[in-house]
Amino acid sequence: EKSWPMGPISSICNGRIWPVLFLFKKGFYLVTVVALEKKYKVETVRALELPQITAAFAVLEDICDFIPPNLTIADVAGISELQYYIRSAIPFGSPMNTNYHLLRMVRHGFPNKEDEATGRSPAWKPYLHKGKSKLTLSIVETINCTLYGKPDYEDECFIAGNVYCCADIGGIPEVCVPISFHNEQGALPEISVHNCAHIVGGIKAARSDSFKITCTPPTGPFVLCRYRFASSPVMPIRGF
Repeated sequence: EKSWPMGPISSICNGRIWPVLFLFKKGFYLVTVVALEKKYKVETVRALELPQITAAFAVLEDICDFIPPNLTIADVAGISELQYYIRSAIPFGSPMNTNYHLLRMVRHGFPNKEDEATGRSPAWKPYLHKGKSKLTLSIVETINCTLYGKPDYEDECFIAGNVYCCADIGGIPEVCVPISFHNEQGALPEISVHNCAHIVGGIKAARSDSFKITCTPPTGPFVLCRYRFASSPVMPIRGF
C-alpha cells in the first residue's frame, strides 16, 4: 500500500497471473483477475489502454457500494450480506448487474408486489416495467491531456467515454442503438459493451465509424458501452 497508494496493476508474467487489479476502499482490498481476449507482451503493452482493465476498475468501484460503513471481519451478518451481493452481481466471475439498489430490492422485496408479472422473467430483469415507455441515452466523455510545452516531448491526449442507457419499456424488449464517431483523422476507438449487449456484425463492424449495438436491457440505468481513443491530434485547450 505504501509503494502503490493508488492501487497498482500487477504486470507479472513467466507463468504467473497477469493482469491483477486491486482497489483499497472502506478499509478493504478488492482484488480481481482480468480475462483478456488475446495475449499481450507484458514488456510493451500499456495495461491502462486495455478496455478490459477500465471495465474491471468500474466493476470494483460498483462493488464498493456493497460494503456498509463500519463493516468489520467480526460482523458475521454484515459479511454474509456482502457475500450475497457479490455472488448476485458477479455469478461465476462474470459481472451481470452491479446496481446495488436493484440487488437490495431483489433481496428485501419490492414496494408494490401485486404488480409482479405472471410470466417468468430472466434473472437479470427481476421485474418488468409498467407504464409509459421511455428510452434515455446519455454520454459522459472525459478528455485527458498532458501538455509538455517542449519540442523534445510530444503532447499526449486521449479521450474516454461511457454511453449510459435506461430503458423503461414494458416486457422484455430488444433495443438497437446506432453509434457513430466523427473523426477526420481516421482513428477508431477501443470499445467494450455490457454483458446484455452485442455489436451487430461483430468486431469487424466495430472498426468502422458507424455501427449498431443491440441489447435486451436490464432494469434501471446501466452502462451500455465504453469507448476510448488512445490518442487525439487535437488538443481542446492549451495553457501556454
